[in-house]
Amino acid sequence: MKILTYSVRNVLKISEVDFDLTGRNLVLIGGNNASGKSSSLKALLMAVCGKSGTDWPDVVLKEGTDSASINVELGDANDKLEYQISVTWKRGRNGNVVESFKLLDRDGGKVPEPRKLLKDLYKLKGFDPLYFQSAKP
Repeated sequence: MKILTYSVRNVLKISEVDFDLTGRNLVLIGGNNASGKSSSLKALLMAVCGKSGTDWPDVVLKEGTDSASINVELGDANDKLEYQISVTWKRGRNGNVVESFKLLDRDGGKVPEPRKLLKDLYKLKGFDPLYFQSAKP
């Protein structure tokens, strides 16, 4: 399973990020300090692993915003769409933030036990893209 497309809006330090990884096997993410590199990787983990699979931040919404989203398309080795992940957050009038999570199959149908499926896919690869944050020099 590989990431085909990935978009983030108003999550952590990110205003807007779009990646089209179709046909790519390696992607370089670079930029100045505090430009959102780590936030984009953490947002990907949030979508794929959920709260139990990552160091979920207390505040997900970018400061000054009332809604946020992460969308990920996963495909097979031939870049054929297999799953679509959608996570959204909206701040209500009372200030509480409500999260919505959807995992759809290639035909747009809901997947039974979506978090279990994603957890199994993540374990299959067995790597942590944010390992460098906690690594010693």
